[in-house]
Amino acid sequence: MTCWWTWEMWSVCRARALGFFAAVLLAAAWAAPARAQVCTQVTAVAVAFGTYDERTPTPLNGTGQVRVQCDTGTPYQVSLDPGAHAGTDFSRAMSDVGGLYRLEYNLFIDSSRTQIWGDGTGTTQVFNGTAQGAQDILQVYGRVPALQPVGVGAYTDTVTVTVDY
Repeated sequence: MTCWWTWEMWSVCRARALGFFAAVLLAAAWAAPARAQVCTQVTAVAVAFGTYDERTPTPLNGTGQVRVQCDTGTPYQVSLDPGAHAGTDFSRAMSDVGGLYRLEYNLFIDSSRTQIWGDGTGTTQVFNGTAQGAQDILQVYGRVPALQPVGVGAYTDTVTVTVDY
């Protein structure tokens, strides 16, 4: 069984010390047919990056969550698509409203932010788990690389979450 959800990454940037906030929002519902083992709920918690300053030489990190609830013992896999503004190699980006500027970022499966959370193609990884009965909480680690010259404005991207079980 495959189910899809869409997150929207968004941010608001202001003046020189660009105030930056990104959030991941779940935008779809789920209905699964009866099976011996089922997943009944997936939700997302925002990835919050805080304040972005284009002059700061260190990357900006944030965390969020994907929460999956399945019957105990159900094996499942969670993958993320590249997003609406990504390059061909999962180089994710948020775009401003006018489409003139891109703010690059990525989502990772590990806290050291070395394994890109994707769909398993190329060098990306997927999360494989077995349901514990209660809601499984998967951490999402985000990073916005430093020193990106971007214009003032709101930046968005849409990432689709797929759960296979």
